[in-house]
Amino acid sequence: MPPEHTIPGCANKQFLPLQLIGKGKDGIVVLAVPRKGPQAINTCRAIKILDGDQIGTMGKKTLEELKCMQHKEDHLIAAVQEYPSINSVDWYCMDYIPGLNVEELLNDRYEDDGMPPTLIFHILLELMRVQQHLKDHDKCHIDLKEGGNIMLSAKEGSAWPSIKLVDFSGIWPYRESSVARHTIHLVGKMMNRERSVPQWWRLGYFDDSSLQSADGFYQEMWKCSEKEEEEQEIEELWEQQGEMVKRLKQDLRDEEALHDLKDTLRSTVITEENLQGLVDGGGMEMNVFRWDATCEVDMWDWIDEAKTETPDPFAFSLSELDHCVTG
Repeated sequence: MPPEHTIPGCANKQFLPLQLIGKGKDGIVVLAVPRKGPQAINTCRAIKILDGDQIGTMGKKTLEELKCMQHKEDHLIAAVQEYPSINSVDWYCMDYIPGLNVEELLNDRYEDDGMPPTLIFHILLELMRVQQHLKDHDKCHIDLKEGGNIMLSAKEGSAWPSIKLVDFSGIWPYRESSVARHTIHLVGKMMNRERSVPQWWRLGYFDDSSLQSADGFYQEMWKCSEKEEEEQEIEELWEQQGEMVKRLKQDLRDEEALHDLKDTLRSTVITEENLQGLVDGGGMEMNVFRWDATCEVDMWDWIDEAKTETPDPFAFSLSELDHCVTG
C-alpha cells in the first residue's frame, strides 16, 4: 500500500520524518530529526505540512515576525525553526513540544467532570497572557477553541504544567471577537459545560467562599457561551474577573489532581531509546514531492536519476526540469 502522506522534497532533504503526531483540517504534523548532525530529543522538530489547497494561507512574513517575538517571556508559543524561503510556504518547522494537548486530556482523562478548577484557571491565565503578548504585536491565535493547539508538558519544579501554543496557521491579525469566541468556547469545554464546580472537584478542605466564587465564574462563562457570537466579549470580563481567577487557582489547588496529571504527561514523553528505535527503523514512510520550487536541486544528479527511471529521459525531464528551475 502506498504511503498516505506526502512531504515536500526540500523538507525531506533536511529532515527524517519519524511519525505522525497531529492531523488537522489544513494539514499534518510529523515528528522529525535532522538528517545531518545529532539525532536526539533536543534536536527533534515538529514539521507542519500544509495540504495543497491550504498552501498560501501561511506566509513567510508571519513566520519571520513570530521568530522576532519568541525571545519574550510571554511568548508561550512553540519556537519557529526552519521554513522555506518562498513567500507562501508549504511547510515549516517548530520546536517539538512533548506532552498532551487539552483536547486529548478532555477526551481521555476528564471526559466525565471536566478538568479540575485549578487546572482550568491555570490554562486560562496562561492563555490570556500569551494572547495579550500577541495583541501587543497586533496578532492573536484563533484556532484554540477545541484545545488541540494548546500543549501541556510536565514542568520540573512546578506542580502546574507548562503551556505552549502550537500550529502557526491560527496566528492572525488581532480580532477581539475571535479571541472571545475561542476563549469562551474552550473554557466551557474544559468545564464540561457545567454551571458550577462539579461535586467530584469540591474537596473538603476548600474554603466555602472560594467555591462560591468559582461557581459564580462557571455561571458567568456559561452565560457568555449562550450569547450571540458578536456579543461575546473577553477583555471586559477579564478586567472584572482576572484577579479573582489568579486567586482561585491557588485557593482551589488540588495536589492529587496535579500530581496525577504530571505523571500522565511524563508517561507520554519520547525517550532517547524510543527515538533511536524510530531512527533505526528508517522513520515514517512518506511520498516525497521532489521537485518543489523551494529546493536547491543539483540538476545533474536529477538528470542522472531520470535516465535510470524513464525510457526517454528528455521527454520526461524537460517539463519537470523547467518547473524545478522556475517554480
